[in-house]
Amino acid sequence: MPRLPLNGLRVFAVAARLGSFQAAAEALGVTPGAVSRQIQALEALLAGPLFLRLPRRVTLTPDGQFLLDRIEPAFADLDAAFRHLLPAREPATLILEAMPTFTMHWLLRRLPDFQAAHPEITVTLHTRQGAIDRSQPADLYIRRDPAQFSGLTGTPFLPEHSRLVASPAFLAAHQTETAADILRLPRLSMRSRPDLWPLWHRMCRAEQPADTGAALALDSTLLAVQAAIAGLGIALIPEFFLQDALADGTLNTISGFPPLASGTYHWLTPAPVLSPSCRVFLRWLTAASAPQPSPHPPSHSVTS
Repeated sequence: MPRLPLNGLRVFAVAARLGSFQAAAEALGVTPGAVSRQIQALEALLAGPLFLRLPRRVTLTPDGQFLLDRIEPAFADLDAAFRHLLPAREPATLILEAMPTFTMHWLLRRLPDFQAAHPEITVTLHTRQGAIDRSQPADLYIRRDPAQFSGLTGTPFLPEHSRLVASPAFLAAHQTETAADILRLPRLSMRSRPDLWPLWHRMCRAEQPADTGAALALDSTLLAVQAAIAGLGIALIPEFFLQDALADGTLNTISGFPPLASGTYHWLTPAPVLSPSCRVFLRWLTAASAPQPSPHPPSHSVTS
């Protein structure tokens, strides 16, 4: 049996994680040709292709996925064993970057549970809006919009659903039984989420009218929630960000319209092999984001 090609396997793992020989070369500090030669040598040894070469990316073949699924845990175990035997071990750390509103309304509410379960891991949390900036290093990133992944491969962990909401006083003064009713009323939109109302129109198979309801555009989800509480119109807001307003009754959901499937949150990492701290955090994140039974949110309906 030939000697195990550890260097080639590590190059393979990096290329598989990043989906690009060019990106793998940049991550490893070598040329794309060097990455290609390592992969070709590995494929020759295994007598079969590990990647499908597409115009601007590569994807794994079934054999490639089989290999990756087995070498990633092996590399992680080797890394953990080496760290365990180091004379002076550094404290376990995790650098995490996520979007500000998601961090405020979802992550920070749950992070104390992680800290209580894993006090040995120090989490450094950064918030940033927009595309991932890989010049600002992090162990893990959290993003929703694939356009912001910056070439990294995202792993979905949390679906997002959005609901129509308004203040009780606004709903008492306006009819909201049909999609046409909604589209005649003032609608609050967010510059950070221009996708939400068009998605809702498609879900309801409703054509967007030419501004029959005076719309107010706001910069952020937080401002849209406050504007809805102030009675300025109907907002379409992800459920994560409505918990407090629904609980205290300053907003009600509008009944008769199902929740809008409005996206999915993903975790991403530039590392070819997850560190032990990352693996612990991601196990927790998966459990924390699992569907939980919850009471139906307060809703408003119009009766005749």
